[in-house]
Amino acid sequence: MRSRLNKLSIASFVIAFCIFLLSFYIYHFVRTDFSFTFIYKATPDRPYIVLLFGILGVLFLFSSIMSLVVKKIFFSEK
Repeated sequence: MRSRLNKLSIASFVIAFCIFLLSFYIYHFVRTDFSFTFIYKATPDRPYIVLLFGILGVLFLFSSIMSLVVKKIFFSEK
């Protein structure tokens, strides 16, 4: 069970990292008509969508941390 929780934690962290990268890209490189551009913008055109992706990334990060805590508390090596 410890190895499964480790795999869950790593997978959740990788998914959270990918979601954060996607939200950064949407924040700075997507225009109002949802077309992609390579021009960096300091202000977003779709801030609400970026906020929702950020919340999803935080939830995956939380699940990664909680799976490590559960592994440490309930499945210690002792």
